[in-house]
Amino acid sequence: MKKILIATDLSPAARNAADWGVRLAKAFDAGVILASAFEQMPIPVTEAPVILNAEDMRVMVQRDVANEAELIKGDGAVPIEAMACEGSATPAMLRVVRARQADWIVVGMKGSGRELRRAFGSTVTGLGRKAGVPLLIIPEGVRFSPPKAIAMAVDVYTETGFSIPAPVRELAEKFHSKLFIIRLFNKGAGEVIEILHQTDGGNRTIGAFSPLCEMPAGESVTDALSEYIDASPIDLLVMKPHPRMGPERWFLRSETRQMIFKTHVPMLVLPGEPAKNDVS
Repeated sequence: MKKILIATDLSPAARNAADWGVRLAKAFDAGVILASAFEQMPIPVTEAPVILNAEDMRVMVQRDVANEAELIKGDGAVPIEAMACEGSATPAMLRVVRARQADWIVVGMKGSGRELRRAFGSTVTGLGRKAGVPLLIIPEGVRFSPPKAIAMAVDVYTETGFSIPAPVRELAEKFHSKLFIIRLFNKGAGEVIEILHQTDGGNRTIGAFSPLCEMPAGESVTDALSEYIDASPIDLLVMKPHPRMGPERWFLRSETRQMIFKTHVPMLVLPGEPAKNDVS
């Protein structure tokens, strides 16, 4: 982890996520880009609305983002680059990722307001689907705490072992986290989540473990997954969406999208290969 993009709309939820991003950057000695997207919009300064041009908007947003950077930088140990980016949120942030070679994105998720949450969530899910780098989603109000227990949901688990993805291994090693593997799979008439033994460290390949428990998912995998996380000392959930292919992989992608809206703990979405002709 060398450079973290914090996508912000300058809301309280985004500021909370920015605090997470700065603290994470400090732990990994990484740089931070704090970026906000903007589009031209009418400003009612007189009886008739005045439409500010792109440069006027850029100056205003750049000033606001720079002020936000001053508020979140803490002791100043982490360098923060403030950016105002023209365009709608998802494509604007994707351009920053590519232009600045950011290797992580941190974003907040609003906790209330159905329409606002839906609009904000569409940006988050768009980034998770297209960014090609790990996306860390911080629910509103969840303050930073080093993740001591990480749960990773997978839908592929074999007797020959399962390699821990590099971003998860980095986190586990840095924070000395315990790692739990949650296998989502079809069994009989419905889906089941299976909790596997934790590893003794984040730096080795997981071998074949017998399950600690099985939980029928019933009609909702996300409900069962949420219940397990809420009942366990899990600090971070990791999911990786897959293309729609095969009987065991079809649901993890959609469950990742649903968990983004349901999770009460920070969630790390790992980049997956896009399915051919997938426009959802």
